Amino acid sequence: LPWMQRVGAAIARFLDAQVSRPPPRCQLYSFRTRASASRWVVYTDLQDGGLSTADWRYDDASRVTVLKGSLETDFDGSLGEEERATPPTYDGARMVRSGYCSVRSVDAVNPRAAGDFFLDDFDGVALTMRSDSRPYIVNIKSERLVQDTQEVYQALVPPSPPSHAAPGLPVAPLKAGELGPWREVRIPWDSFVLTWRGFVQSRSFKLNPRRIDSVGLALYAADPSHADMGYSTVHGGGFHLELVSIDAYRSEGRERARRDVQSTHQIMLTEAEALRTKQDSETHNGDSDPASAPSR
Repeated sequence: LPWMQRVGAAIARFLDAQVSRPPPRCQLYSFRTRASASRWVVYTDLQDGGLSTADWRYDDASRVTVLKGSLETDFDGSLGEEERATPPTYDGARMVRSGYCSVRSVDAVNPRAAGDFFLDDFDGVALTMRSDSRPYIVNIKSERLVQDTQEVYQALVPPSPPSHAAPGLPVAPLKAGELGPWREVRIPWDSFVLTWRGFVQSRSFKLNPRRIDSVGLALYAADPSHADMGYSTVHGGGFHLELVSIDAYRSEGRERARRDVQSTHQIMLTEAEALRTKQDSETHNGDSDPASAPSR
């Protein structure tokens, strides 16, 4: 029947939209040019009375962007306790711990960076990077109904493995100042936990990839507030990290799930076609049945 054909076509269009596949990767930030690196800004404890320093710049020779500096756990000796400022939102609060460096994007992530698809169609972020043996943290600020400048979603970047390992021998950790190999670090959206001033929140809201405001990287000295994230003790001293890009990625598991949905789509269409054929056949048989013909 015509109306069933129209309904079937509408269902098919809807299901096609559900199983259409976004690309396996979507670039959120590139660090291959000086202009793209300039859209990120550096923050350190130097602004609050600490002594840590960080330099963020594009390297012409290697065509990547480099974050390096020195993490210091001491305070500026010329500043008294009252001068160790914290954000003005928290009147009367003073710094009691030092040792952090971070960099974050100026531009918000475009939620439709992948064209017709949203970032929640992807599984997480992938960083193409190399670094020293320190563990770093990825920070994501999200737009929420109650905006708090100290509220950040965080996930751990595991320390880099060594560049070379002799066959059959235990893998030795990187030496101080040594860089590991280039690698891709994938962090699923679900791995990000909500923190406030570094403390993991007991009542945590899941990160909504459609509402990402900014992305950043951070390095902290020994801080018990990050113990819940598995962030091991980090000592002062030099650090070095190099970045090529930050992308959104899709995993094989998501591909399999979409194929399963596509198979279900085909089954539904086959069953709908069989039902339509059966109803057409019954209508035809009813019209030709003498018992169903009007009496004269």
